Amino acid sequence: MLPVELEKLKEHAELLNLKLSLEKPQNSDSAESSLRSPIEATHYKLDSIVDDLEGILVYLTNLDCQLKNVLALKERLEAVQEERIDCITPDRIYKLLEKQQQLKSQDKYAISPTKTNRLRRVWQKLLKYKYSKKIAITTAVTAGIIFGFSVIFNTSSEERFIESHITGENKQTVVFSE
Repeated sequence: MLPVELEKLKEHAELLNLKLSLEKPQNSDSAESSLRSPIEATHYKLDSIVDDLEGILVYLTNLDCQLKNVLALKERLEAVQEERIDCITPDRIYKLLEKQQQLKSQDKYAISPTKTNRLRRVWQKLLKYKYSKKIAITTAVTAGIIFGFSVIFNTSSEERFIESHITGENKQTVVFSE
């Protein structure tokens, strides 16, 4: 489509130039000015088409480079895949599967190193803290006191529950016997 349009514009420009050269001997300024504007419009169209073509050429050149890069990467990938496939033997497959199973079993039971490092750092900070022994003793005594009170409360509440349950049964038996 574009070459056809260019050819039409060239023919139109040639016709206008031919008309201009034929009418020049008459020396009429009005005929020359009337023909100049279509010639200039045609030249402007040609220039804009050439500019568009230059932009398209730059785009196509970049696209061509990118396409060549993609093709080179594809060829490299195929070469690497071929190399990997050629090097794989049944023994190697068996070893790779064993290694994968070992890694899975280790992952199940292993604690992540970041967690162990974090816990180790916290523990070291606690040991280095100068009041850590006092805090530990205070915590142990407080926990002991709370535990003791809870045992005493539970035993006394159990006794009350048992007594209330026994008295409730006695009242029910008295009500039923009357």
